[in-house]
Amino acid sequence: MKDKKILMVCAAMFLLLSGCEKDPYFMEGDYLYTNSDELKYLENHNGILINWNEEGVTDEQKEVIREIVDNFVMVEGGTFKMGANDSMAPADEKPLHYVKLSDYRISKLTVTQKQWKVIMGQYNYVTWNENYGIGNDYPVTQISMSDVQDFLKILNWLSGLHFRLPTEAEWE
Repeated sequence: MKDKKILMVCAAMFLLLSGCEKDPYFMEGDYLYTNSDELKYLENHNGILINWNEEGVTDEQKEVIREIVDNFVMVEGGTFKMGANDSMAPADEKPLHYVKLSDYRISKLTVTQKQWKVIMGQYNYVTWNENYGIGNDYPVTQISMSDVQDFLKILNWLSGLHFRLPTEAEWE
């Protein structure tokens, strides 16, 4: 089945960063060998330890990743009610239940077309929709879930971080 294109404006391409707290065993400037024998250089950027993949990351990609990391804010975890018991509520919102979340970081800005193009490099096959704007500072649009997964895979490989989309509960 063909990968269905979905329109992702604003909310859909906010990134979430998890598991990025500073590691007490390593410090900025250290080198780290991973299980796959890739050499990673550690950089402390605003309290987040980035494990650069020295074999594959360009200076422009480093700049964009730092820019993405700069846009993250910490959200304190907690418990809240999610869903509804109202008879008028859609079936996928039932039943009302409690959700508990740990602390996490979420981007306060969407992924821009410039960020997408720089991270994806030669693997960028996306064309933007003129109706939503075209330019470096515009959000990415008309991308499939497969496109998003490819973007996240490359972003995570370049930075050694764990970027992902927020869950429904984290988005609430």
